[in-house]
Amino acid sequence: MKKRNRLMNKKMIIILLIVILIIILSSAYFILERQNQNKVAENYIENNNEYIEETEKVENSQSSNSSFTLSSTVGEVMNDKAFEGFGDLIFPVDRNIDTNTSLRDVGSAGARMAAWVGNGTEKYEEKAYPRPAAVIMQYTALTEVTGEEPPTYNCVGTRDGIAPYQTMQERINRIKANGTDAQIEIFEGLPHGFGLGEGTVAEGWIDNKEVFPLKM
Repeated sequence: MKKRNRLMNKKMIIILLIVILIIILSSAYFILERQNQNKVAENYIENNNEYIEETEKVENSQSSNSSFTLSSTVGEVMNDKAFEGFGDLIFPVDRNIDTNTSLRDVGSAGARMAAWVGNGTEKYEEKAYPRPAAVIMQYTALTEVTGEEPPTYNCVGTRDGIAPYQTMQERINRIKANGTDAQIEIFEGLPHGFGLGEGTVAEGWIDNKEVFPLKM
């Protein structure tokens, strides 16, 4: 009987050791697998960033003129030599826009600036430079109408909680009432900041032949 108990105890110990070994090996496997996944993810991110950088270099080299991407900053545009020192007129510095802001983020604040500059640079203690032929602007809750607006285009989404589409529609109607061509596209379900609208109902708005050019 004692022999049998000792034998049983040995078997239990062996089984317990095997179970512990399996747990250790499984844990080691999952740790190594997680490290491998993290390494793959890091390599992907690194390669993707390199691809983006190379793409932007190619985009910039394909034109003899200055070109910018959505990751370019306001400061890079303002200080570009191509504008011969007048780059600040694109983003008036008296409006306190952060020069580190990327172009993908200026569709809203930038829209107000475009509208203000469209009314004449002389209003901002600048020389009276030629006014733009048209102002193309996105989502902004600007309500001011001076009667001096150039032809104006707006676009906005119905779910914009920052620039209500009703406010923009009202401003466009007031510009049109002054005899100036003005148009607005309102995209169902889109929030603030949809940019070019890629992958949404707004995709292609910037190439809409029915909208551009405005009557100038």
